[in-house]
Parts: sequence; structure tokens; C-alpha cells
Amino acid sequence: MYRFVLHKGFESALTIDCHVRTERCGDEFVVAFEVVLTNIGNRRLTAPPNLSKELDRGWKNPYVYPVDLQIKKIQASDAETESRFANWWHDESHLLTCVGGLPKHISLLDGYRKMSGRAEIIEFLMEPNERCTLANVFVLPSGHYIAKIVFEARERMSSGATHYIFMCLPVPVRQIDRVSLR
Repeated sequence: MYRFVLHKGFESALTIDCHVRTERCGDEFVVAFEVVLTNIGNRRLTAPPNLSKELDRGWKNPYVYPVDLQIKKIQASDAETESRFANWWHDESHLLTCVGGLPKHISLLDGYRKMSGRAEIIEFLMEPNERCTLANVFVLPSGHYIAKIVFEARERMSSGATHYIFMCLPVPVRQIDRVSLR
């Protein structure tokens, strides 16, 4: 037991990095998202086989998938509002809007889906020190965007790991926040 505690063998830890590449395609841009998950803890991380859409996670804008990507467009407002703070969770300024043509929630684990009987489940795990790259491609019009990536482990790592990234198309991407859960 002493060795287990000394080496922190019970801790889950994950980093999320995101690499975004853009290419002009007519009047729009092809955006390639590469999300790199790295298990920096001392135990295996597994994604839940499914998440209930009815599950109350305690906030207004929950995630739907174990590795969930959401993209919102930052819009300029002609009207004067009291708040100019584009807050993902409580956007009183209404500066963040859903992107037309994209679902509100995008699963980054679609490649890990399989049939189990009549139900479709997700089968995904990461061993300690393992790195996994998940990717998706979108076509977006020019503008300013913010994306949120959430990883929810079956092991219930406190509140999951979250990563935000800012994009301005056609200007190159710049990372604005990185959260590593330990």
C-alpha cells in the first residue's frame, strides 16, 4: 500500500492539446482539428461506453459524448449590451452562437463505436503514457470561433478535462487556454 500511495498509482491525469490547420476553399475554409489526448497519470483511462443525454451534469451547457467537441461563432453585436464578456457557460452578452450546419455536440470517438447486441457503444481506453490523436474536418465561413473539447473518463476525474481554443479565419490559430487535470 505504501508504494501505491508513494507513486500515486491511484491518480488519473490527462492533457488535451489541439492542433488546427486551415486551408482556403473558395469563400470558406477547410478546418482540420487534431485533438491529442495524453494519459500522464499512473492508471488506465477509459471512456464510458455511452453518456445519457438526460444526465444532469449541473450546468446549462452539458457535453453529450465522452470526448465532446463544441464550436461556437463569436459574433459582433450592433446593440449595446451591458456585458461584452463572451462567457461559454453564461453568455449574457449573446456574443456566442451555434455554427449553422454543425451539430451542437460532435463526438471525437466516432472511430471507436461498435455494436454490442442491438446497442451502439464506445470502446476507448488509454494506458499510462499513451497518446492518442483524434481528428475531424469542417468547412467554416470566415469569422471568429471558439471551440471546447471535453474528456469525461469512466474513472470520474473530478470534473473531466477541458481545453478551449480560439480561431480566427483566415488568420492563423492561436491557443488561448489549456487545462490539464491532475
